[in-house]
Formats: sequence, C-alpha cells, structure tokens
Amino acid sequence: MMLLKTLRISPLLIGLHSLFVLPALADNPIDWRAEAQLGFVDSRAQQQDRTINGRLRLQSESEFWRNDSRAQLLHTRTDNKTTKENYILSHQVDYQWTEQVYSLASGGYEYKRFATFIRQYDLLAGMGYRMYYTDRTEWDLEAGLGVKFTERYAAPYEKERSLLRRAASKWSQDLTENIRLQQEIIYDDTEDASEWRLLHSLAVRANQYFSLSFSHEWKRLDDSLTNDQQIDTITSLNLVFDWNGKR
Repeated sequence: MMLLKTLRISPLLIGLHSLFVLPALADNPIDWRAEAQLGFVDSRAQQQDRTINGRLRLQSESEFWRNDSRAQLLHTRTDNKTTKENYILSHQVDYQWTEQVYSLASGGYEYKRFATFIRQYDLLAGMGYRMYYTDRTEWDLEAGLGVKFTERYAAPYEKERSLLRRAASKWSQDLTENIRLQQEIIYDDTEDASEWRLLHSLAVRANQYFSLSFSHEWKRLDDSLTNDQQIDTITSLNLVFDWNGKR
C-alpha cells in the first residue's frame, strides 16, 4: 500500500510542475533541477524498526518565474505493524518583479496517519525578498496569508478551516565545489494551532549525478484546542540523485 501511494505521487508532482512551467518554454530558457533521495533504516533490538524516508524535488527557473515542487514520504513499521505513515505534497510558484522582490503562490497537502491532524490542505499567497544571491549562496525571506483546512484524527474529530499566516527563511551555501549546506525555517500560525519546521541538510557530491546527504528535520505543533504539544524529529542519511540542465 505504501509503495502504491508513492508511485502515485511522482506523476502528480511532475504534472503539477509542468502545468506552470510549459507556458514559459517558448519565451525564455529554463534552468531545471531534479533531486530524488531515499533513506532506509533497519534497527533490531528488543523490537524491530524499519523506516523508509524518501523525497522528490523538481525546480525550474526562467527570467521571471520559479517553480518548486516537492513530495515526501515517511513510513515506519515496528514489529511488523505500521506505527508512522506520513505523506507531504507541495508546489510553489514565484514571479520575480525585481532582482530581489518576488510574489508567490503555494499549495500543500499533508497526510499523517497517527497524528492529531490526519489531513491538512493549505493555499497561500505572499511576497518574498531575496536577501542574498550569488553563485554559491542563496537566502530568501518569505511571508504570506492564506487558508488551511484540517481534519482531526482525535477528538473532537472535526474538519476545520482557518486563516493561515506563514513566515519562512530559505538558505543554501556551497561550502566547497562538492559540499552544499541547506537550511529552511518555516512558521505557520492559525487560530487553533501553530507549527515550527526546521530542516538542515549537508550534501557531499560523489560524482556528476549522485551525492550523500545527511539531514535533520524538527517539527513542533502546538494545538491550542487540546493544549497538546507534539514534537517530531527525523534524522537520516540518504543517497541523492541530482540532475541540472537547461531547455
């Protein structure tokens, strides 16, 4: 079941990305980047844990437009029982007004089988500011407003719609020709809950197409309705396929 869901995500992600990219092909050359990574952990002690962590990211950039599509899966089985099952799908499109200022629109879907919120959808629009941009360094700050729809897994088992406020910092640095450091900080705030997401990754390139990546993701969800705080961390070592090209 988990594999079937994963196979369905990839064509959807590619189609969603192409929907925004194809109209610009005739006018401007586009820089493409595709990144796929997969990690597997098998731990055996008093209990047996098996975790699969996978990510897929498609990016394109032309003179005025940038697109960023992402998919992520996390699946854990403990003693042959599924204990964690998460799927995340998102797309963001940016329009560059100047070298530093851009507008953005994004949509996201998240499914978490064993969490307070089993499903979440969000639509958002906002502005971004490119603080720093060179061949080796990128740093963007973003802020936006939108709406978030949630379905609760636990009591009160209801669907909710609320105003979403988001702030984000996205930074990447090429430490050397073959070593890249990335950091993302995202804060979401709604009437009923607030969430922090921090992602750090360090990738070491082995050859033209493959890298080894160490990543750490930390999430904290504060639910004001239930006075519950949930913290999730994912630390993984992944094999990354990375492709860059132009069309």
